[in-house]
Amino acid sequence: MEVSLETWSTDTPEELGFSLVTGGAGELVIDEVADGGRAQELGMVAGDVVSGVRILGVDLSTVHPDAAELALRYYPGPGMRLVVDRGGERVELDLE
Repeated sequence: MEVSLETWSTDTPEELGFSLVTGGAGELVIDEVADGGRAQELGMVAGDVVSGVRILGVDLSTVHPDAAELALRYYPGPGMRLVVDRGGERVELDLE
């Protein structure tokens, strides 16, 4: 299953330099990050597993199980942080 990510930017994930896939357990995984792209500047790394999305300090996974994915797809506003598991370490990335 392919997942698209939209931020408040008009850039597509490809223009930002990354792609997402759904992992075997249904989790979102950052699949590829282009060298020198905006996604790399934001700190994304291929293999990061998305464990949450925070908007204005609220962890959307505590609101509803599907809220994080919906925000990644449709939220047009500022203040979004992507929370990823990177080899067992929790990393938060500002998507501004």
